[in-house]
Amino acid sequence: MTYAGGQLWVDKWHPKTSADLVGNQSAIKTLRDWLRVWDANKKTIKKALLISGPPGIGKTSSVILICRELGFEPVEVNASDARGKSDSSTLKGVGGKLANIVKELVTNHKMSFNTNERKKLCLVMDEVDGMSAGDRGGVADLVDTIKNTRIPIIAICNDKYSSKLKPLAAHVLELPYRRPMVSQINKRMLDICHAEGLAADKDTMDAFIQSACGDIRLLLGQLQMIRLRSTVLTEGTTTTKDLVINPFDVSRRLLTEELRLQDQIDLIFQDADLVPLLVEENYLNHCPKISMGKPVTRLRVIAKAADGISMGDVINRAIQQHQQWHLMPLMVAMSTAYPSTYMRGSRETFAPGELNFPRFSAWLGRNSSAGKQRRLLGELHARLSSSGKVTCDRSTLRLSYIPTFCDALTRPLLKGKDGIDSTISLMREYGINREDIDFITDVVKFKSLNTIDPWKSIEPKVKSAFTRAYNKQHIKSRVAGISTDILPDANDDNVI
Repeated sequence: MTYAGGQLWVDKWHPKTSADLVGNQSAIKTLRDWLRVWDANKKTIKKALLISGPPGIGKTSSVILICRELGFEPVEVNASDARGKSDSSTLKGVGGKLANIVKELVTNHKMSFNTNERKKLCLVMDEVDGMSAGDRGGVADLVDTIKNTRIPIIAICNDKYSSKLKPLAAHVLELPYRRPMVSQINKRMLDICHAEGLAADKDTMDAFIQSACGDIRLLLGQLQMIRLRSTVLTEGTTTTKDLVINPFDVSRRLLTEELRLQDQIDLIFQDADLVPLLVEENYLNHCPKISMGKPVTRLRVIAKAADGISMGDVINRAIQQHQQWHLMPLMVAMSTAYPSTYMRGSRETFAPGELNFPRFSAWLGRNSSAGKQRRLLGELHARLSSSGKVTCDRSTLRLSYIPTFCDALTRPLLKGKDGIDSTISLMREYGINREDIDFITDVVKFKSLNTIDPWKSIEPKVKSAFTRAYNKQHIKSRVAGISTDILPDANDDNVI
C-alpha cells in the first residue's frame, strides 16, 4: 500500500536490525538472554514470555528482529484470530482450525524446525489481551499450551493487568516495555525527516513527540502526511493524540518520572478515584531522590507525603459531603501530586517475593468489608435493643458487649452437644439469630494478632447438631425490616 508520496514510512523506516530499535534496551537484552538459553534450560526457566506495553513502541518489531538474529524463525499468530480452545477432534483439527494448528506446532517436535533451513521456531502471539469472555477458554488453553510446548512462546499485550490475563501470570516471565524517552525518539525522527526532505528542529520535534505520547508508529504516519503538503515541520502542524492510560501506569509515572504539575494533574484525572488510592498504596515503596539516600531525610520526606495524603482526604470529604466539586483540582494536587513529587524515585521491594510493580489498593477491599460489618452491626444492635436486655450505642456494643457474647455463645458448644440448649436459650433471650453468631465470631478476630476463631474450635458434628436444633426452634426476631440507619452514633465511622 502506498500514498502519493510513495511507500508508507511505517514500512519504509521499519527497524531492519536490533540497532534500529528505539528505547527499552534493558528489556530487549532480557528478551535476547531468555531466548538464547531457552533450548538448553527450558526445564528450569519459564517456557513463555509476556511482553506488555502501550501500542506503537516496537514490541512486536523487537521480538521479530531478536528471534531472527538468534536463528529462530518467528511464527506470528494474532490471538484475535486464534481464539477459543483447540478441538479434541482430529478430523476438525485436520480441517484447519487455527487453535489446533497452533497446538500441533508447539507440541510436535518435527514441526518445531524449519525443514529447509533447520531453523528453530518461535511462536509469537500478539494481542493476547484481545481475547474476550466469549472465547471459550482461550487463555486457559494458552496456559495448557505453554505447559506442553516444545518451542519458546512469546505473548504480546497492551495491558498486562487485564483480568483476562490473570491465569497467565504463574506461567510466563513478564517483561514490561516502557515508552521511549523523548530524547531517544527525537534523534531517530530527525534522521528520518532529514532523509525525506522535511526540515525540523529539536524543540519542535520534542513538542510533536509529546503530542503523540511517544507512539512511534503514529509519529511516522503524521510526519508523512505533513511532508505531502509541506517541507517544514512547525508547531501549527502537530496534532494531539487522545490517550487513556492504565491507572497502574499513571501511578508508576507519577512516582518515577519528572513531570510538570499540570501534566501530573492531567494524568491523575484519567481516573481521579483510583489513581490517588494507588499512589497511597505504593508511595512507601519508592526511594525519594531528594532524600539522597539518607534514612533520616527519607523519613522526613515520607512525613511530608503523608501530610499531603491526609489533607487530600480532608478535602475529599468536603467534596463528597457538601458537593464542593470546585475543590477537585486541589484534592488531586494534595492527595496525589504533592506526595508523588516528594516520593519520586526508584521503586524497591521490602520483602522477598514481593511484586515489583504498583499494587492494587487494599483500601477498596477493606472499605467493602467495613461497610458490610457496619451494616451487620446495625442489624444486631436493633435486635438486641428490641429484646429489652441491652441499652447502649453501637460503639459500646462493638467494644464491650460483642466479645462477651462471643464467649457466652461458643463456650457451651466447646463442651459438646450438651451445651447446645444453653446457647439456644441465650439466643432466644436476646433475639440473636444464626447469622449473628457468624458476625460476632468473625468481628472479634484480629488478623495481625493471629487470634484464634472460637467457632473453628467447635467440632463439626457439634456445629451440625446445633444448626439442626436451632432450625427446629423457629426463633424469630422481635423486629422486622431492620434498617442499617437505626440510631446512628456520632462516631459511627470508627465503630468497625
